[in-house]
Amino acid sequence: MMTQNINKSWQWYNNTPAFLDEMYISCSKATKSILLEQYIIKNDQVGRKFLKILTKKAKQGVKVAILCDWIGGIDLWNSPLIKVLIQNGGKFYFYNSIRQWHPFKITTWFTRDHRKILLIDSQIVFIGGFCLDQRMYNWHDLVIKLSSELICNDIKYYFELLFNENISNKKRNLTTFSPITENGFKCLVNNAKRHEKYLYQALLEQIKQARNYIYLVTPYFIPEENFFQSLKEAVTRKVEIVLLIPESSHIKLIDYITFHYYIKAIQAKIKIFQFKDQLLHAKYAIIDDEWAMVGSMNFDYLSLMKSNELSLVITNHQAIVELKNLHCVDLMHSKELSINELYQKPLWQKIIGLLGLIFKKLL
Repeated sequence: MMTQNINKSWQWYNNTPAFLDEMYISCSKATKSILLEQYIIKNDQVGRKFLKILTKKAKQGVKVAILCDWIGGIDLWNSPLIKVLIQNGGKFYFYNSIRQWHPFKITTWFTRDHRKILLIDSQIVFIGGFCLDQRMYNWHDLVIKLSSELICNDIKYYFELLFNENISNKKRNLTTFSPITENGFKCLVNNAKRHEKYLYQALLEQIKQARNYIYLVTPYFIPEENFFQSLKEAVTRKVEIVLLIPESSHIKLIDYITFHYYIKAIQAKIKIFQFKDQLLHAKYAIIDDEWAMVGSMNFDYLSLMKSNELSLVITNHQAIVELKNLHCVDLMHSKELSINELYQKPLWQKIIGLLGLIFKKLL
């Protein structure tokens, strides 16, 4: 499904083939620059398709720069595709590759770039949960396409900051930077190495101020303690909390670990719905018809606290209403999870989940 209106600056996409096609078309129309920041780029049909169009645009003189997480892009290590891109004038760097790891600071090994943005000509940006991975082609994700030069300039700033710091492996001195709000849209980030958690702090603040409802959508629910406590406190204020998750993720260990959080959530009167039709990979929050967040951030410890993330904070009423409508449709294709279903899980899964909690900060 796509929501589109020629008078709007944004479009919603929750159909993966549709937004990948739109991203490809936008790349093909670029005349000045294409900046791509990704957690996963695979050497498969989807990944190669985009790398080829980016190489073509670089050859035409368009500025092309790609920053891809080393773990998520390991398929491309020493790939001829990257060599050809660079030979044609494009730039490609892995974020936090093994060469950058500090031998005595093990925690730095696990810093990941989980952001997912495609910025075209500093005029149009795609933000959401998408990856360039054929395996995810039929997953249920959410992307927003936004046309805003001011917001795109902020995103360009965030991209270039991380891109240049990654090359030098040093933090740059920053001048004071305040993200711009235009038409009810603002871009915020988490910057892992700087220990900046602007996204997390903004979400936590809104949860604490919620009066009526909180809708959370995430493929992985392994919450940080303060985040989970704030949700439980919201319930005591008579705030309805609805968590939409996949019926099962693509990582079995995470499924076993989240079992324990689902029990705690249901016991705290948080409603949990499982999306049935496809593997749910969307990441967003809607609070009180007044505030929403859409982007790369999952509601798990790794995203909230340890990864580079980028999302749009939305106060535009029409955009929020449209997002809520998409959410309501997804709930119609979901089933509420009961605590009895969780108790009936096999004992071996519960044991693996308990043991897996040791690694919750790395998943």
